[in-house]
Amino acid sequence: MTDLCPRLLPPGYRGAGVLLHVTSLPSRHGIGDLGPSAFTFVDCLREAGQEWWQGLPVGPTGWSDSPYQSLSSFAGNGLLISPDLLVEEELLGESDVEGRPFPRWRWITNVSSRSGSGCWTRHGGASSGEPARTSGSPSRSSARGMRNGSRTTVYTGTHDNPTTRGWYDGLPEASRRRLWRHLRRTTGESREVAPALLGLAWSSASALAIAPFQDVLNLGDEARMNVPGRAEGNWRWRCTADTLSPAAFESLRELTTSSSRPGSRRAPLRERAASVAS
Repeated sequence: MTDLCPRLLPPGYRGAGVLLHVTSLPSRHGIGDLGPSAFTFVDCLREAGQEWWQGLPVGPTGWSDSPYQSLSSFAGNGLLISPDLLVEEELLGESDVEGRPFPRWRWITNVSSRSGSGCWTRHGGASSGEPARTSGSPSRSSARGMRNGSRTTVYTGTHDNPTTRGWYDGLPEASRRRLWRHLRRTTGESREVAPALLGLAWSSASALAIAPFQDVLNLGDEARMNVPGRAEGNWRWRCTADTLSPAAFESLRELTTSSSRPGSRRAPLRERAASVAS
């Protein structure tokens, strides 16, 4: 739980949101980007009554792909530019983004059995040899301890934690029993923990409640985003296209409504922008 600046939100504000890094969005390219999937995600958040999308830093990353190990304090990550939107704007052709890691080059079809029938010709430079060298190689592609406060934000977890379901699975039996007592239940199952803690967070006095998207989807530790101190295997979790659907957000919409978290009740951003423009 974190404290909010008193001037950040109006008195009596009660809102909610979801934590998801841009790279975790589904995409037909190497990572999620600020393209069609991002727009779909925002639409799903809006339909579910969420006013906040919390992401991670979007600077250019180094060898570990960590958004907190950026190569620049000011630049944005060019990998988050959507190739699909560039095609839509006719800045790229569809053939430019069809998945080939190399340009089309006809040298293999021009090979002859006799060297005497060949001729010298200009080629594409040093990179043209990459297909022969790399063909076949894969491309590199806290409601858990809560204090209430109307000027605070409550989380069920962050990108550095296990998912709520994964956290519960790793608890000793005595801690599980204490958790269920805290939730005023005699016992429960692993699949019931994330919905229960989302309900606890959303019903709290905090001005803002946020949950990682993995908790909204009730996923286990296989969906964990980062393990602090581990050098490899982090920042790779991706959601799938079917999770960006109204059905996946239905329970979140119902929870937000029942918890009286209507947010600011302002007009949607596009409508406000249109009003200003007119």
